[in-house]
Amino acid sequence: MVAILESEPSYAPNEVDLKVSTVKNLINQQSNANEHVSAIYTDLSNARLLRDKVLYEEGTGLYYISIDVKKYIKAAFGASSPAYKQVSGISITYSKKK
Repeated sequence: MVAILESEPSYAPNEVDLKVSTVKNLINQQSNANEHVSAIYTDLSNARLLRDKVLYEEGTGLYYISIDVKKYIKAAFGASSPAYKQVSGISITYSKKK
C-alpha cells in the first residue's frame, strides 16, 4: 500500500494522518508491537510449561505429592484421626488441560 502511495505523484493529502511518512511510521510501530508480543508470548508459554511441570509432573509434581501425603497420613494415623480429618477436607484437583 505504501509503495502504491509513493508511486502516485498526485497523492498529496493535507491531513497528517494520511501522509506517506505517517503511514510508514504507523506500519513500523505495529510491526514492532507484533514482535514484542511474540517475544512476550514465548516467555509466557515457557513459564506455563515450567509451572505445569512443577504442579503435574508424574510422581514429582505437587499434585501427586499432595495425594501421597494424604494417603500416608490416612495410613499412619487412621481415617478417623484428627490429623487425617485436617487434610481430608483439602480439595486437590488436576486442572491441567490434557
